[in-house]
Amino acid sequence: MTDKNTALLVKSLSYAERPLHVFLFNEKITFLTREVGDVLDFPAPIQSVNRSRTLETGFDYDTIPAASFPDREGLNLSGVNHVSILYLSGFFSFVVRSGHPLVMPLVRWAILEIPLTYPSECFSDLIRDTRRLLKLSIEQCQGMDQNMLLAGQLLIDQGYQEADPETRQNICGNSSRGGRCDK
Repeated sequence: MTDKNTALLVKSLSYAERPLHVFLFNEKITFLTREVGDVLDFPAPIQSVNRSRTLETGFDYDTIPAASFPDREGLNLSGVNHVSILYLSGFFSFVVRSGHPLVMPLVRWAILEIPLTYPSECFSDLIRDTRRLLKLSIEQCQGMDQNMLLAGQLLIDQGYQEADPETRQNICGNSSRGGRCDK
């Protein structure tokens, strides 16, 4: 993964002939607020984000040291101490709230482009864990009967209790399924 204090450039994109760089910062997809504002011809995007009542700092956006970006000069960040970034949720919220005519085309474009920009090694733990869980579930649930036993045990572990035979007869005997609860 990336160093917590470094913004790793994942992909350089361009939308409407304006640059839009995608970074990985603290293992989250991020964008420079200024670039998103430029794409939308939005005046003072950083002030808008900071004054927003819907965007939350730390979740939707952050202000980080410009030194976090190894290629500050290439991003026109020379002489800047801090940079405003939008996390993925903040990116979509900011774009949708802008009311710009490009909102829907930009959102569609982002949905198609952004998943491709996230490095595959970031998903390796998730893929490994998913494979391990799948293997365990296959080993533990070889047949339907074992699956039902496992499900029943999980319910008991959660605090549910099996109904006594009299209660079961009262519930199932009066059902519209002819007295059967197992179908």
